[in-house]
Amino acid sequence: MALPTALKSKYPIDGLLDGWFFRYERLESGMYRVEGIDELGRSVSRICPEQKIDATLRLCAKDALQIERQ
Repeated sequence: MALPTALKSKYPIDGLLDGWFFRYERLESGMYRVEGIDELGRSVSRICPEQKIDATLRLCAKDALQIERQ
């Protein structure tokens, strides 16, 4: 399926929640935006300092799980 491949190229972090793909990027402020998206285009995001990226990825996965349950 091409869609997950395209998502994975832009959102290379997977394995946190089935069907969801994640990434993070540095902002001009020195903070980081952590984002996740699924194949349906639903998304989650949070802003954090560099030392909190891993924890924030887990929080975004929890946010995504909440969306899954709706």
